Amino acid sequence: MESIKQTVTSSESTLPIPEVEAQKFLGVFKRLTDEEVVKIISIIIEEVSKSEQFDLHLSEKLLEKEEAFFLHVLNGLGGINDMVQKYEFEDAWFIATELSRNFFLEERKEFYNKFKGSKNGGYNRYSAHLSSVQGAVLNAAYNQ
Repeated sequence: MESIKQTVTSSESTLPIPEVEAQKFLGVFKRLTDEEVVKIISIIIEEVSKSEQFDLHLSEKLLEKEEAFFLHVLNGLGGINDMVQKYEFEDAWFIATELSRNFFLEERKEFYNKFKGSKNGGYNRYSAHLSSVQGAVLNAAYNQ
C-alpha cells in the first residue's frame, strides 16, 4: 500500500508548493513551456487538495506519478497548443483515459480495497479523483 499516505499529521494539507514541486519537471518536456508545467502542477495539487477533503490522501510518490503522467500525456500529444489544434477535447479525453487505465491500475486496486466496506462508501474515490484531475488539466488546456 505504498501509494496510500499512511498518516495525516493535521487537518491542514501538507501538499507541496506548486512552484517548488514543478522544479522537478522544468526543462524535461520539450513541448511544454516552464510556465505550462507550473500551471499543470498547480492544477494537479489543487485537485489533490480537494480529494483530501473526501479522505483520499496520496503519498508524495503517487502525487509525483500523477504529475509526471499528465505532463507526459500533454507533451506526447504535441504540447498544449498543438494538442488543442489537432485533437477535439473528447479525443484528448479518450486518449488520456485509455493511457491512465493501466498506468494507475495498481493504485485503483489499492484504494478500492482500502475503501470497500467503508461506512461512507466511496470505494471508487481514486477513480473519481483521477477523472477530476484529468478534467481540470484538459479544461485548462482547452480554455486557455
